[in-house]
Amino acid sequence: MFVDPSIQELSLLDGASTSRVLNLASIAERCQGELEYTARPLFASPTINRSIILKHRVRPHEDFLFGGHTDVATKIVIPLDPKNLRKGGHSFFVNQRGFRTQLKEVGGHRNGTLERDANTLQLMAALPSLDPFILCEYLKLQEIEVANCYFAFAADDRSALQEFATGDVLALAQLVVGENAQTEAAAARLAAALVFEDAAAKLDPFRAMLTLNTEEFRNGIFAWRAFLFYKWRLHSLLPEIEPLVAELRALDPAKSAAKDQAYVRRAKRRVADWLELALEQTLECLEIYDAAYGIFTQNRKPHAFREFLLNAPDLFLHLSDKIGMLSHCAVVWQRRSRTPRIGAAKVLREMEGCFAVPPQPRLVTV
Repeated sequence: MFVDPSIQELSLLDGASTSRVLNLASIAERCQGELEYTARPLFASPTINRSIILKHRVRPHEDFLFGGHTDVATKIVIPLDPKNLRKGGHSFFVNQRGFRTQLKEVGGHRNGTLERDANTLQLMAALPSLDPFILCEYLKLQEIEVANCYFAFAADDRSALQEFATGDVLALAQLVVGENAQTEAAAARLAAALVFEDAAAKLDPFRAMLTLNTEEFRNGIFAWRAFLFYKWRLHSLLPEIEPLVAELRALDPAKSAAKDQAYVRRAKRRVADWLELALEQTLECLEIYDAAYGIFTQNRKPHAFREFLLNAPDLFLHLSDKIGMLSHCAVVWQRRSRTPRIGAAKVLREMEGCFAVPPQPRLVTV
């Protein structure tokens, strides 16, 4: 293990979790007295269960840890003081050389729990973001059930997502029950099943209609759920991203320390350009869903939607990556707005860290 001064940058988030940071230390402090938290921990190791897990842009000097180039890795951070991240801490990466040895050394695993925690970490590493809602659903898909307090989803957000999804699946409800007094109620039930319940079991008639096997349908339903969530998330992010880009472009480098002014001048343009491109690619990805769904519900041709569901897990990874960038940058920028003493250079470096590889100008789909 080594002391990692970059951990200090996490203080920008003031203990919050984002799509790129899961702050288990903060969750432990908030939930440690709850019975469910004790009974169904995310990790068996108390140390790992109080760590901070983040998606990290791998620097060139860190490539040797993986035996080759890696764009983004999942980092496990053990802070020296969870209440004061400026003190730094120890860290290591999932799937780096000697990963299990590091995990065992830090976690103090007993009675076969090492493999359980290693497997959970590797599943988390396979996702491009750590969005709590998606992470919770993904772990359920892998039959890993943990306490709900790890994945806080406010009642207002749950209600807003339910309402948004109901409107989105109204056309599908019309296809099933026709346009009558029961259509909206059917849409609400369908939305609840898709977003919050065991949809694969409840929607088995759709599986037969789409001629998918059980595994294909389970994976497709997860991705469908993710697309609905991210479509709603983008709807709530748009009022934040567009002003953010404008404020970045208007940022005055002269207000930064002299040593940072050249960096701020270059970085503000890079980050603004990357955010605009990530937003464009997010919209393109959601258009693929809308087009396939429209052919299914309006033209009553399920083949296009069947192909979408088969390809959706790959598209989900692309969409999750882009939404993760947009969401994390929005949280960091809000934090700076609330705390003016945080310098522009520090914020821009954190935002640039989201873009391990700058978004390519065209979305390639299967």
